[in-house]
Amino acid sequence: MVGAQREAGTSVLIEDVACEVDKLGDMTQDLIEMFQRFKYKDATVMAHALEGNLHLVFSQGFNTDEAGELLRKCSRPTLNRLLLSSSHPPPPSPPPPPPLLGY
Repeated sequence: MVGAQREAGTSVLIEDVACEVDKLGDMTQDLIEMFQRFKYKDATVMAHALEGNLHLVFSQGFNTDEAGELLRKCSRPTLNRLLLSSSHPPPPSPPPPPPLLGY
């Protein structure tokens, strides 16, 4: 996916995640399944495989409460799993987002 190909009104998000090289396949599969489960149809996973580093590229809308909630539902379990697999405790749950301003 390239930014110009995303749906109007969305932003391109690029996130980096890393793991030990021997766990890269499992992490890649987990991320692909996450994108499928949450219906991110334009998501792309690129890698520096020898370094255990993945780049996640996907588009996300922020113009509705539902869109923001989708990102929260998608990212929270993924972050917890990635952190737990790397022996770090999960971060505390974030507070709910403020209501949209409705311009």
